Amino acid sequence: MHVERWELYIAGMEFANAFTELNDPRDQEAVSSIWRRLSALVKTTKQPLDEDYLRAMRYGMPPNGGFAWVWIGW
Repeated sequence: MHVERWELYIAGMEFANAFTELNDPRDQEAVSSIWRRLSALVKTTKQPLDEDYLRAMRYGMPPNGGFAWVWIGW
């Protein structure tokens, strides 16, 4: 299992977090299973397994990733 992560800093301030997604459906299902069990232990909201996402990976979804902007609130 391998994912990448990086952060964007400008003038010493963090502006974004970026990452690649797990692209192997077996790895993604294993990680999702762990998160669902952990959420049951701490009694948080359960997240359902996203079967459509896993199906897309099985059909050959290309590598992908995402990022989250950090809101500065100036």
